[in-house]
This record gives sequence, C-alpha cells and structure tokens, in this order.
Amino acid sequence: MIYRRYLLIVAIATCLAIGMAWAVHRPEAGGGGFSAMTFNVGDANPRPFPVARTAACILDEGRPDILFLQEVPGGRARAELLEALGYPHAAGAQAKSGKLAGLMVLSLYPIGETREIELPSDGRGSGALCAVLDIDGERVLACSVHLDEVDPKVRNAEGQVVFSARQALDSIYAELFSDTVRTAAVKVLGAAVAHAGMPVILAGDFNTVPVSRTIRHVSARYRDVLWPGVGWFQGTYHKIAFPLNPRIDYIFVSQRIAVDQARVLARSAGDHFPVRAALKKSA
Repeated sequence: MIYRRYLLIVAIATCLAIGMAWAVHRPEAGGGGFSAMTFNVGDANPRPFPVARTAACILDEGRPDILFLQEVPGGRARAELLEALGYPHAAGAQAKSGKLAGLMVLSLYPIGETREIELPSDGRGSGALCAVLDIDGERVLACSVHLDEVDPKVRNAEGQVVFSARQALDSIYAELFSDTVRTAAVKVLGAAVAHAGMPVILAGDFNTVPVSRTIRHVSARYRDVLWPGVGWFQGTYHKIAFPLNPRIDYIFVSQRIAVDQARVLARSAGDHFPVRAALKKSA
C-alpha cells in the first residue's frame, strides 16, 4: 500500500514537472498595476521578535501596495512593526486568541469595512480577516488567511519541524485525496466571499501543498498567482528537517485581477518565506 502511494505521488509530481517545462514569468506590471505580498511573520527565533529584520524582509524590494500578514505578535512588537512598515491604512483582527488574532491587512489604499471569519479548525484556530480596499475608485476584497497546521508537528533541538519519511508520505497522501479540516475551511471561506460583487484576493498560510484537495478546491474559482511558473514548486516553509521545503503560502486572485509576475522571496526572519505578486485590474 505504501509503495503504491509512493508511485502515485511520484507520477503526479512528474506530470506537473513536465507540464511546467514551458512556463516563464511575465514582465513587471505596467501602468495601473499594484503589488501584493503575503508573509507569515511568526515563529521568529531568537526572541524577542526581530522587528527590524522582519520589516527589512518586507521592504527589501519596495513596500508592497497590499500586505497580508499572519501571526503578527501583539503588544509593543506589533506597534513597532507597524511603525517600521509605515502603511497609512491597516486592519487587524480583534480576536484575542487563535489564528485570527495575528491576521492583518496593510494597504497604501484606503480600507473600508472589515470582516473576521472563523473557519473550521481542529482546535488550533483558523480564520480570515477580509478588508474592502478602494483601489483607484474600485472596491477589492482582500483577505488574509491562516488555516490549521498539518499534524504531527514535532521539533528537533534546532527548532525545525521533523517528519519521518513515513509521516511525510501519509500526510501528503491525506492532503491529496482526503477532505481535511483545511478543505472544510476553504469551503466556508469560499461561501463567505462568493457573492462579494467585487474582485477578490485571498492570501496567506494555507498549511497545505499545491496539489492538495484543499488547494484544488480554491483553484477551481481563483488563480494561484505562481501558476504557471517555476515558483509554483518553490517551498515557502523552510524551518523543517526534510529534503524538500513545502509550499504552504499562497496568493489567489479572482478572474478580474490579472497576474503580471509572482515569485517566492527566499528571505525570512521566521519560518516562512513571503510570496509577492505584481497584479493589475482587468475588465
């Protein structure tokens, strides 16, 4: 049974690799474009939270027009990070605990109404913070998302997550072919934003790999900005004792938003790499 699972996963990966061989990135956005970045800033080491390093990771290529954050610390560290980033508009979840608590949307564009959405969870918390942005006179719904982690999460002395080959294989198989709590979460999120009546951006830490049933469900309605492109295979979670880093961070856009360029940025002050995209509103 394990052997068949291994062959199936290898076959899927091979087909995807062949299908990606022709993919290239398009040029940067021209006039009327805007940039977006998602970044899970949590699990920083060493403590205290490295505000300056985190801000540098975000601002290195210029301040993104829209910034989706997850696991933002509270208290003084949050205030210092927001000051370092210098955004004129910011929305943060009001929840005091769980993954909703660390969600933020920062923007160079005005922010209107906001909504916090609690999502199905196995007990660690899962949610989305959605904010309506006014981008050059058009409303856009921008949601920062954080879904449940995949079990087990055991760390070694260096703080890396440790998966045995058997655990990794079982986890990937379950993500590919089973309805998990993450699948239930994106179904609830999709229903909550389905009738927004405006372009939609969903960005954040989905805690699952690109070919999972969860991501396939989202991709049926929204576009993964890294597809097609070599970045589709690039890992975003790097604090793991395993030969390959999984990609678990995404930016999804609705049909009325075009993608000019997107990439994973291999820099971090915590355990995730950010994803950045050059976008443009389309008719």
